[in-house]
Amino acid sequence: MNKENQLHRIITYSPWTGVFNLLEILFFVAGILVAVLLFRLTAEMWETIDLIRRNNLILSLGVGAILTSYFWMISRHRQMQESHVKQLETEREQRFQLSTTLSTERNKLSTLLATWPNPVLVLDIHANIMDASPAMAHLMGVSKAEFLRGKNESELQAPDLANEILEENQRILKAGEPLIRKEMTVLNRTTGKWQQLLVTKTPFHDQRGQIAGLVVIGQDITAQKQAEDALRSANQKLNEGIADLEERTQGVDLLTQMIDLLSACQNLEEAYKIIEDQLGRLSLADSGMLYMINSSRNNLQQVAAWGQSVSDPLVFPPNDCWGLRRGRLHTAEFNHSTRHDDQHANPLICTHISSTTPADYLCLPLVAQGETLGILHLQHLIGIESTESEVTPDTWFTPQRVQRINIIAESLALAIANLMLRTTLRQQSIRDPLTGLYNRRYLEETLERELLRASRCNKNVGLMMIDIDHFKQFNDTHGHPAADVVLSAVAQLFSSSVRGEDLVCRYGGEEFMIMLPEADLETTCQRAEAIREKVSQLRVQYQGQVLEPISLSIGVGIFPSHGEIPEALIRSVDQALYQAKHHGRNRVEVATPILKNMTL
Repeated sequence: MNKENQLHRIITYSPWTGVFNLLEILFFVAGILVAVLLFRLTAEMWETIDLIRRNNLILSLGVGAILTSYFWMISRHRQMQESHVKQLETEREQRFQLSTTLSTERNKLSTLLATWPNPVLVLDIHANIMDASPAMAHLMGVSKAEFLRGKNESELQAPDLANEILEENQRILKAGEPLIRKEMTVLNRTTGKWQQLLVTKTPFHDQRGQIAGLVVIGQDITAQKQAEDALRSANQKLNEGIADLEERTQGVDLLTQMIDLLSACQNLEEAYKIIEDQLGRLSLADSGMLYMINSSRNNLQQVAAWGQSVSDPLVFPPNDCWGLRRGRLHTAEFNHSTRHDDQHANPLICTHISSTTPADYLCLPLVAQGETLGILHLQHLIGIESTESEVTPDTWFTPQRVQRINIIAESLALAIANLMLRTTLRQQSIRDPLTGLYNRRYLEETLERELLRASRCNKNVGLMMIDIDHFKQFNDTHGHPAADVVLSAVAQLFSSSVRGEDLVCRYGGEEFMIMLPEADLETTCQRAEAIREKVSQLRVQYQGQVLEPISLSIGVGIFPSHGEIPEALIRSVDQALYQAKHHGRNRVEVATPILKNMTL
């Protein structure tokens, strides 16, 4: 409303309107009295007609002026009355429209608050509740929104949370800056559960532009947060599953590679090195060891170790391992309730573990085809910070990891058993079962390879063919068992009388052959004579009886003088042996050199 309207209202609504009417009447009466008085005075003073006429004229003019003033005042009063009535009508109409608009807006706000699904609060300048939505009433634990009016957060929330909210509301009311989409956790007093809200707080102003209060709108994001948490958890599990799958795939690839390498190994020593290298890449534990049981099955020996070094023994008896005694996987976890140097008080820890480093232990017997070959021993070392922490770390040997270890152990045991079987079969195929010496087949293969090497290097190869004199008499006199004892004793003496690179084999029956790489004819003859002398001094006992002395007939030859191929060299020393027997036995004969021009 402008200033003119305000002034008009002051005039029209003032009590001076009645006063103006009374003054007009008094002014009219006063005018008449003045006219009468003037008439009387003029009549007494001037008696002449001219004076009377002149006074009448003056009187008429005075009366006319009075009447004119009266009628002008009456007209002005009527105009003011009509203007006042119109103003009243206009203001009444404006009030009615304003009341209607205000009622409509109030209905809209009430409908909006009543139907708005999210919590809404309207606060005054003191942060007290002016109005609220049903959703907010439900959140605050009351049945109707009207019950919230006049209250503040200190009456509805926990003290700490209420103080925080009140301080925040006061900052917004003071600064006039809205708070947009802030996440907040409040207690639903109806359900007794905590709800997560996305809150927006905006100040509103009165008609003078001053901050009059605060509108608080909250969006319930509890379900959304729960969905996000569930999605995050599912994503984490998925990532863990993918990582586990990748680890499993890598483990399967490494295991396949290890099994493939083990199948190509020629002996157990080579296989143990492969196991040491490959198992160190599988990340099964911080430290690992492979123990194999010996042939007498009274000790286990460490044959491979990987990861961090520990002070466990290299050899221990089977009874020291819980896994072997139980015949199944055995684990012992670190006891976080005691000091790590007291862990050996735990009866579940195998006695073959001598390390005092805090760790989780696993012992798994390696079993293949029903036979226990050894154990796989793993240790997961516990850090000092973990032992001093009050939080117990996760178990290292989880069911998933134990399952992987079982698969690896089964594959490893089978691969080792196959290699041992191949080694046994190979030994049986190249070894003589009675004497333990190499057999004729192995000699022929090795001699051919050695002659080729000697030919490239321009070296000699010595060869002896040895026969036990009158061996048939041992069989006829003492029987085959005594003859076998003689063969074994002679074979043992041969093995102890040669170099490591020399090859001793049983060629057949009572015949033996000795190959001497890089030995010339003189050396070969000296070695043959030395062996003959040792055998002649050998005394063999059988069933408490000393058997007759043993003598040898030996044929000697060298490559390439007595043969450039294995067959020719063997034929030459065989003929030399025949000559030794023909010349009385118990002697060494040199083969006849082969002349190249004789073959033309």
